[in-house]
Amino acid sequence: SSSSPAMALHPDHRAMRPTTAVGRAPPALLRLSAFAGLSLLLPARPCLAVGMDRRTVRGPSERARAAAAWLDERLKGLPAFSVPAFGDGYEALSQQDQDYIQDAGSYLEPHNGYSAPKDKREAFLLRNAELALEALELSNASGEVTEELFLRDVLPFRHFDEPVDNWRPVFFKKLKHLAVGAPDLKSIAEAVAPKIFAGALGKKIEFKGDSTPGVMAPLTETLAKGYASCTGISIFMADALRAVGVPARVVGTPEWNISSGGNHNWVEVYWGKAWHFLDGAPVSTVEWDRTWFLDNAQLAVPGTKHGIYTPVVDPAETNARYLITWRDEAFTMPADDRTLFYKNFDPNPKVDADGEENEDWRHYREASEGVR
Repeated sequence: SSSSPAMALHPDHRAMRPTTAVGRAPPALLRLSAFAGLSLLLPARPCLAVGMDRRTVRGPSERARAAAAWLDERLKGLPAFSVPAFGDGYEALSQQDQDYIQDAGSYLEPHNGYSAPKDKREAFLLRNAELALEALELSNASGEVTEELFLRDVLPFRHFDEPVDNWRPVFFKKLKHLAVGAPDLKSIAEAVAPKIFAGALGKKIEFKGDSTPGVMAPLTETLAKGYASCTGISIFMADALRAVGVPARVVGTPEWNISSGGNHNWVEVYWGKAWHFLDGAPVSTVEWDRTWFLDNAQLAVPGTKHGIYTPVVDPAETNARYLITWRDEAFTMPADDRTLFYKNFDPNPKVDADGEENEDWRHYREASEGVR
């Protein structure tokens, strides 16, 4: 018999709403019970209504179908973008990698951001969901990933208006060994992030400025070309982490509130019940929550082009708009405003008398209840 669902509070959640956490079931049961109650086809706000009731949705395939349907419905609320389905670098991929992604060739029409025959779209979304769920079973960290985190920050395959790659099968196959048996999300992220730039996916990746929007798609542009600027690098890193079950998202500002202006994007990774950040640049070792732009972030202004935002896949979860300026015509996307999160960030967390970090001290201080 199943037990009552474990309840957890998101420390950075807008209304501190309770969400259903993935309990640590025995290994033999976990494969069947992780998000077993993913009754996403029924309630309007599934994250508030889902438990571990296996009577609602049975088995991995039904959970994947439910997750795919949830994502499909949210994508319909986002604007279509006039970008090619695969980007310019497809021919530069190895034949093996081309074979991995060829099934997505008809997923999108060449110049329509979200248009495809229904069966092709459903097949793409279903495989994406299957692998996203499978990634949770690789490590011992699935208990850290609530259902809401999974839906928002693991399942989606796109962040901005980048060409749609079928990157998840490739990244999952080549990176899953780094997550197998890992004790927590932090360990997985620290193993994956340096290696994806050092060639773990088949090619070393370098930073090259002014590459957006020409190099954004993780597989067929960034990996194929071997470089990207901050936006492409951030997408690449976030997708690699999502591929192995680590909640990750791209965060940035349309324009710094300084005389020289300039935009920037980076990555937030969820572990230890909070979001932590890494710069949108190749790393050889991971140093959490330490980067050059913290002084700039102190000057950010919420709700303006000088704010700090992360795109969201569910328009119902938005409290802001992210102004995208790298196209000929600027446009906005649904977003969460992260400005106060960074303006109130303390780079020097408190420590115990013995010099060890106090486990009850969070890196992030909220300016007021409701900041995510």
